[in-house]
Amino acid sequence: MIFVTGGTGYLGSYVIARLALHHDARLLLLVRAKDRPQAIEKLWRGLEMHADAAEFRRVLSRVEIVRGDLTAPGLGIEPEVRRRVARRATSVLHVAASLNRRSEKECLNAMVAKGDTPT
Repeated sequence: MIFVTGGTGYLGSYVIARLALHHDARLLLLVRAKDRPQAIEKLWRGLEMHADAAEFRRVLSRVEIVRGDLTAPGLGIEPEVRRRVARRATSVLHVAASLNRRSEKECLNAMVAKGDTPT
Protein backbone atom coordinates (compact mmCIF):
# COMPACT_ATOMS: atom_id res chain seq x y z
CA MET A 1 0.00 0.00 0.00
CA ILE A 2 1.10 3.54 -0.72
CA PHE A 3 0.62 6.21 1.95
CA VAL A 4 -0.18 9.50 0.20
CA THR A 5 -0.28 13.03 1.61
CA GLY A 6 -1.94 15.82 -0.33
CA GLY A 7 -4.14 13.56 -2.43
CA THR A 8 -7.15 15.85 -2.23
CA GLY A 9 -5.24 18.88 -3.49
CA TYR A 10 -4.65 20.08 -7.01
CA LEU A 11 -1.35 18.25 -7.56
CA GLY A 12 -2.29 15.22 -5.50
CA SER A 13 -5.53 14.65 -7.38
CA TYR A 14 -3.52 13.88 -10.51
CA VAL A 15 -1.41 11.36 -8.59
CA ILE A 16 -4.43 9.68 -6.98
CA ALA A 17 -6.31 9.46 -10.26
CA ARG A 18 -3.32 7.97 -12.05
CA LEU A 19 -2.52 5.43 -9.34
CA ALA A 20 -6.07 4.32 -8.58
CA LEU A 21 -7.55 4.42 -12.09
CA HIS A 22 -4.65 3.38 -14.26
CA HIS A 23 -2.44 1.26 -12.04
CA ASP A 24 -4.91 -0.30 -9.58
CA ALA A 25 -2.74 0.76 -6.65
CA ARG A 26 -4.04 0.40 -3.09
CA LEU A 27 -3.72 3.69 -1.21
CA LEU A 28 -3.74 4.98 2.33
CA LEU A 29 -4.77 8.59 1.87
CA LEU A 30 -4.16 11.26 4.52
CA VAL A 31 -7.12 13.67 4.50
CA ARG A 32 -7.75 16.62 6.79
CA ALA A 33 -11.45 16.19 7.65
CA LYS A 34 -13.65 16.05 10.73
CA ASP A 35 -15.25 12.76 9.65
CA ARG A 36 -15.38 10.20 6.83
CA PRO A 37 -18.22 11.88 4.85
CA GLN A 38 -16.28 15.16 4.79
CA ALA A 39 -13.13 13.29 3.72
CA ILE A 40 -15.01 11.60 0.87
CA GLU A 41 -16.42 14.97 -0.21
CA LYS A 42 -12.92 16.48 -0.27
CA LEU A 43 -11.65 13.53 -2.29
CA TRP A 44 -14.53 13.88 -4.77
CA ARG A 45 -13.88 17.64 -5.17
CA GLY A 46 -10.25 16.86 -5.94
CA LEU A 47 -11.00 14.06 -8.38
CA GLU A 48 -14.13 15.28 -10.15
CA MET A 49 -12.09 16.70 -13.03
CA HIS A 50 -10.37 13.32 -13.44
CA ALA A 51 -13.19 10.83 -12.89
CA ASP A 52 -16.90 10.37 -13.38
CA ALA A 53 -19.07 8.92 -10.59
CA ALA A 54 -18.40 5.29 -11.58
CA GLU A 55 -14.65 5.87 -11.70
CA PHE A 56 -14.81 7.68 -8.36
CA ARG A 57 -16.47 4.63 -6.79
CA ARG A 58 -13.62 2.54 -8.19
CA VAL A 59 -11.12 4.94 -6.63
CA LEU A 60 -12.95 4.69 -3.29
CA SER A 61 -12.67 0.90 -3.42
CA ARG A 62 -8.88 1.27 -3.68
CA VAL A 63 -8.45 4.01 -1.06
CA GLU A 64 -8.41 3.78 2.70
CA ILE A 65 -8.94 7.23 4.17
CA VAL A 66 -6.73 8.18 7.10
CA ARG A 67 -8.03 11.29 8.83
CA GLY A 68 -5.28 13.59 10.05
CA ASP A 69 -3.47 16.85 9.53
CA LEU A 70 -0.01 17.08 8.02
CA THR A 71 0.81 20.13 10.14
CA ALA A 72 -0.10 18.48 13.47
CA PRO A 73 2.23 16.39 15.65
CA GLY A 74 2.16 12.76 14.55
CA LEU A 75 0.35 13.95 11.40
CA GLY A 76 -2.73 14.40 13.58
CA ILE A 77 -3.39 10.67 13.30
CA GLU A 78 -4.57 8.65 16.29
CA PRO A 79 -1.61 6.61 17.63
CA GLU A 80 -3.12 3.19 16.84
CA VAL A 81 -4.07 4.29 13.32
CA ARG A 82 -0.55 5.70 12.82
CA ARG A 83 0.95 2.35 13.85
CA ARG A 84 -1.38 0.53 11.43
CA VAL A 85 -0.37 2.88 8.61
CA ALA A 86 3.33 2.33 9.41
CA ARG A 87 2.85 -1.46 9.30
CA ARG A 88 0.84 -1.50 6.07
CA ALA A 89 2.51 1.20 3.97
CA THR A 90 5.22 -0.05 1.64
CA SER A 91 5.80 3.40 0.10
CA VAL A 92 5.14 7.04 0.91
CA LEU A 93 4.27 9.74 -1.60
CA HIS A 94 4.39 13.18 -0.03
CA VAL A 95 2.46 15.25 -2.54
CA ALA A 96 1.09 17.85 -0.13
CA ALA A 97 2.05 21.37 -1.06
CA SER A 98 1.51 24.87 0.18
CA LEU A 99 0.69 27.01 -2.78
CA ASN A 100 0.71 30.21 -0.76
CA ARG A 101 3.00 32.59 -2.60
CA ARG A 102 3.03 35.53 -0.15
CA SER A 103 6.69 34.88 0.58
CA GLU A 104 9.36 32.31 -0.22
CA LYS A 105 10.11 31.82 3.49
CA GLU A 106 6.46 31.12 4.33
CA CYS A 107 6.24 28.60 1.49
CA LEU A 108 9.42 26.80 2.55
CA ASN A 109 8.42 26.73 6.22
CA ALA A 110 5.13 25.03 5.34
CA MET A 111 7.01 22.22 3.61
CA VAL A 112 9.20 21.33 6.60
CA ALA A 113 7.84 19.48 9.64
CA LYS A 114 9.15 20.92 12.86
CA GLY A 115 9.70 18.89 16.00
CA ASP A 116 7.86 15.82 14.77
CA THR A 117 9.47 12.42 14.70
CA PRO A 118 7.91 9.33 13.15
CA THR A 119 6.75 6.58 15.49
